[in-house]
Amino acid sequence: MRATTYSQCRVLIVERALMVRRSLRQTLLQLGVEEVGFAASHDEAIAALRGGHYNAVFTDWSRDVDAVQLLVALRRSGDERLQALPVVVATSQASGAQMAIVRNAGMTEFMIKPFQPSIVESRLRAIIENPRVFIVSEYYIGPDRRRFRAQFEGPNRRQHTNIANNDRRRHSQNHVPPGGVERRHGRQGYAPPERRDGGR
Repeated sequence: MRATTYSQCRVLIVERALMVRRSLRQTLLQLGVEEVGFAASHDEAIAALRGGHYNAVFTDWSRDVDAVQLLVALRRSGDERLQALPVVVATSQASGAQMAIVRNAGMTEFMIKPFQPSIVESRLRAIIENPRVFIVSEYYIGPDRRRFRAQFEGPNRRQHTNIANNDRRRHSQNHVPPGGVERRHGRQGYAPPERRDGGR
């Protein structure tokens, strides 16, 4: 099995606690991440991300950093590059209700503090190896919140063999497909060389 490479990852850590920042940075660099930057607040993060240098975000969610506000700002920015950035949310408390909040705000992955290096790697690997379809609709912008693939047959079945098309539902005489953009989340900067520019 080929090892995942993180050499093209440039991660922005949004975290105010210095020790957490250092620990996460060290873990990411040991995994082979190309570059790791820091932001201590929502505003600093947005300013850093607008430069276009980073292609993934690991953000705290606490009284110090509002991950939901950051997610909403990115997903509703109108900038396609910012909208599609993979965002991993880390918090020390996680209830089902909290999970639903950040999931509906458009998070990509979630992890609990304190985290082991293996957990950090699993979240990074999920972004790279298992990118989810990215949804842009009136009510939700973010990676597909469904994490399982159910078998379904019918006119509304989504077809993802051609990821470039806006909508891949099967067409029927009485079915009018809705508009909207869908694309493979996290593709830019993450697809391994043998998969890049290839069929999906």
